[in-house]
Amino acid sequence: MLKLRAIDASLHRMQHAVAVWSRQGWDAQMAPSPEHGNWVPVSDEGGRWAGWLDPLEWLTHESPKLGALSRSSGNEQLAVEMMSSMDQPIAFGIPDLAYERVHVGKPVSPARLRGAGLIRVTARECVVWLSHVTVSDRLDEAASHVFEQLAMVLDFEVGSSRVRLSTLRSIAPGDVLLVRDPMARVSCQGFTVGGYRRTGETIVMEEPMESTQGDTTLIPGASIERLPIELTFVLQRQRMPLAQLRTLVKGDMIEMMPGAEQRVEVRVNDSWIGSGELVQLDGRLGVCVTQWFGDDMNV
Repeated sequence: MLKLRAIDASLHRMQHAVAVWSRQGWDAQMAPSPEHGNWVPVSDEGGRWAGWLDPLEWLTHESPKLGALSRSSGNEQLAVEMMSSMDQPIAFGIPDLAYERVHVGKPVSPARLRGAGLIRVTARECVVWLSHVTVSDRLDEAASHVFEQLAMVLDFEVGSSRVRLSTLRSIAPGDVLLVRDPMARVSCQGFTVGGYRRTGETIVMEEPMESTQGDTTLIPGASIERLPIELTFVLQRQRMPLAQLRTLVKGDMIEMMPGAEQRVEVRVNDSWIGSGELVQLDGRLGVCVTQWFGDDMNV
């Protein structure tokens, strides 16, 4: 039984958000929760993010005089009412934190925040401590260009036939298999890319064609991004003589390479695209990426 490092899914999402925003040039960092003051829960009504802020810090930015009066009296209610009356009381620069309307809760003590993994970001009005965030899957231009070089397998089909298993068992060299449904189709991962025609020794691509396989056709104008890509995770790869391979039976022992769980390969179409560590993510098996296709740096 492999001893795998356990990863908390919520904390991992937060750390991922910080990494993405930092690469984009935004000031965001994981930080301990604040220990003083009262805090107001705020959240995007669309559910994309949630967090906490100091209502008096927010009010002081909006009105220094009102902020000073509220701070001296220790009353956050005015700030809460003002924020609740506004659709967008907080101005973030980070695109992932864009919203249409915010929900403002009641002030709580900092003890409610203690021990939570929070992201500290600075809005125009005040510091916001995020407890939940959803980061979009946008890919920057450089990373997108790298994956344009990922090799995909195209099948140039001439047609298909359906046969019974009994027919397959009876086939022998010299038999002729009839193509019952001729179709000059180009497919990739089960999706129709288009048609083709043969001209001498050359294949000429045609426009995307209608398919009898339902929704697996890439219709004209559809994005190639719809192609499914199957990732294979390889714990170890080793050479084995054919003679030994023939004798493999249930119960045979094969030595695992030292540290194999730290160097799991991620492959597409048998091509290496990354490596990582085998981990448990909230009880589910996962691979924490340490190297990735087109990236010279370890993560």
